[in-house]
Order: sequence, then structure tokens, then C-alpha cells
Amino acid sequence: MSLPKIAIVGAGSLSGRQIYPRIARAGAKLVAVCDLEKEKAEERADQYGGKVYTDLDQMLATEELDGVIICVGPSFHPIGAAKVMQAGLPVYTEKPAAETIDDLKTLIKVQEETKQIYMCAFKKRYAECYRRAKEFIDSEAFGQASSMSIFRSFGPYLNNSPRRDFLLDYGIHSIDLAVYLFGPAAKVYAMSPEPNTYTINLEFKNGAVGSFCFCGHRRGLMEEDIQITGEDSWMTINDSVSWRIYEHDKIVEFKQGNFSTAGGDGGAATGHQNEINCFIQAIQGNAEPVSTGHDCLESMQLYDAIRTSVDEQRLVEIP
Repeated sequence: MSLPKIAIVGAGSLSGRQIYPRIARAGAKLVAVCDLEKEKAEERADQYGGKVYTDLDQMLATEELDGVIICVGPSFHPIGAAKVMQAGLPVYTEKPAAETIDDLKTLIKVQEETKQIYMCAFKKRYAECYRRAKEFIDSEAFGQASSMSIFRSFGPYLNNSPRRDFLLDYGIHSIDLAVYLFGPAAKVYAMSPEPNTYTINLEFKNGAVGSFCFCGHRRGLMEEDIQITGEDSWMTINDSVSWRIYEHDKIVEFKQGNFSTAGGDGGAATGHQNEINCFIQAIQGNAEPVSTGHDCLESMQLYDAIRTSVDEQRLVEIP
């Protein structure tokens, strides 16, 4: 049985770290690399194989593909994804799926018309700790969701373009995770004294409340602390690799991260490998993505409401 044939659009540093090395591990074959800068595409092709292109349309017309991965700036995600789906192929883009809700709705329309797979790389939906959290939240032991708090920090962003925007590029992961775990938000109040600092309070449609604190002033240090509470049970998660589950004030599950997964390099712990695996398996009809265009829409609505709340300094209700 032949391996699924994959093309990658984008040959930058992120894709070089997190996508190209994972294709073969996911059970697929890289056959084409496309980037506007030919030298970058050639470098990736030398490392991982594949024919070099500088034009997406030419690549789609020439190659016999089973799927395409797009890892460029968010402004091109809906444009590139639409071209791929209209060519009759499944597509996976980096996050976010689009810069605006209108662009995302256009992408969703194309997905519905073509009936092709669209998957967005919201890695936390595929990370083992958050999958376990989702199972726990949906369990009888957790009961009615009560509250969620997320603290996440990193170094400062330039905030001079959507691709270098702290909230859109970094905070969006936690925004999407909250929607994945607790469902869509109903109300949001956010404060941001400057673009690398956010504190956000929200109410979910399931009745639970939540808070985010995003800090972009811890240079070179990525930290994450999450607390999820139900009726009389709760879960704590640290840096995507360690967690504790309490049922009725007793620890029933404990996992500690180790050197092979800490620091963001473990594909299962961070979700990087798992999401590529899911895309390849979805192409083969063996998996269902949990980060479709419709899933992304609820996350983008919350992101949009946070922006509006900061700009207008008011509570925002999400329709």
C-alpha cells in the first residue's frame, strides 16, 4: 500500500521545526515543497525530499497529491486552503485559520461546497493532556463545569503585523483551548494596557466562568498553568506535560513530565505530532479532525470579542 503523498506550502523556521520532520513519522511521504523564496524551498527539499515549486497553482496542477499542509502567514490561510479544496484535496493550515471572521466564513463555505477535509493546527486539541482533560470534563465524576483559569507567558512580540501579534499568534492557543474544553463563551470583559499583556474574564454558555492571564514579558520562558474545576472535582495542568486529577478532594490520577517531553519538543505532549498524525489518518478515512472550520469559528468569535472589549472598554456579549 502506497504512502499518502503530501505537499507543504511554506518553508520557514516554524515548519522546519514542527512539520517537515513529522511527515514521515506520521506515515506519509513528502513529494513537493512550495515557497515564494525558491532558496528556502530548495533547502527543505534537500533535507526532506520533494520537488520544488514557487507557485501553488502550478504545484496543484502538476503533482498527484493526497493532501496539502499550509504553514505561512494567517492572511494566506483561507486563500490557500480554498485553492487546495477547490482542487479536490484535503488541507491543513497553521493556526489561526484566518485573520478575520469574514475570511473564516468564506473558508467554511468552500469547505461545505467541496466537501473536502479542512483542519486547523490548534495543537492543544491534539495534546494528550488536554484530550485527557476533555474526557474528564465530560465524565460523570466532573459534574457541572464551574470554572477555568489559564495563565500563559512568553517573551514579547513586536505586534507590528497579524503574524507577529501576541494575542492572535500566541494567546489564540489558550482561547481555542478554552472553547474546546468548556464550549463557546457568552460574555467577555478584557483589559490590555499594552499589546503584550492581557487579563480576560469570561462566562461560558454552559454557565461556568473563566479567566485568562497572558503575559508577554518573560523573555525566552514559556510557562502555562491551567486549573479546571467541576462540582466537586478538579484538574491542574502544568506546561502541557504534567497533571493531577482530584475527585472529591482525593488525587485519583497523577502524571509528571520528563526531560523527553518538557520544553515543547514532545510531539505527543505538545500535540505537534498528534495533529499531523490526525491529518494523515483523516485523509485515509481513519480519523475525524477536532479542529475544523466550524470549530475555529467559535474560537475566532471569542478572540474577536476580546479585541472589541479591549478597544471599547466594555463587557461584550457573544451572539
